[in-house]
Amino acid sequence: MKRVFFVLLSLMLLTGCRKENKMAVTASKAKIDFETVEYNFNNVGQGHPQEYDFVFHNVGATPLVIQKTETGCSCTQVDYDKEPVDAGEGGIIRVTYLANNGTGRFSHFIAVYSNGADSIGYTTLHIEGEVSARH
Repeated sequence: MKRVFFVLLSLMLLTGCRKENKMAVTASKAKIDFETVEYNFNNVGQGHPQEYDFVFHNVGATPLVIQKTETGCSCTQVDYDKEPVDAGEGGIIRVTYLANNGTGRFSHFIAVYSNGADSIGYTTLHIEGEVSARH
């Protein structure tokens, strides 16, 4: 009877340790790496949409997931593929800028939230340029 008890106790301890080890591996190893994080549109005509594709690569070991993007202005729109990007693969984040209000210099930031971002949780992209009345 003692032998059966000892065997059952040993199995329970081993099973508990195994579950603990599986739970310890939870951190993502995806890493997003952009070819550039800044783009200057230079001169932009009012009412003429301008697009730029920010190219990125997943230089990590697990799939990269872009969770969301945020802009500070409704004049800046962002589009990207919602599917995970496998390790070693890449993709684009298309930023469209449309100047509808006024002329002059502009500078806007886009926050890209992903499981491969730095410790702050997002990567910042930047667009700038100058809006002229005629272009």
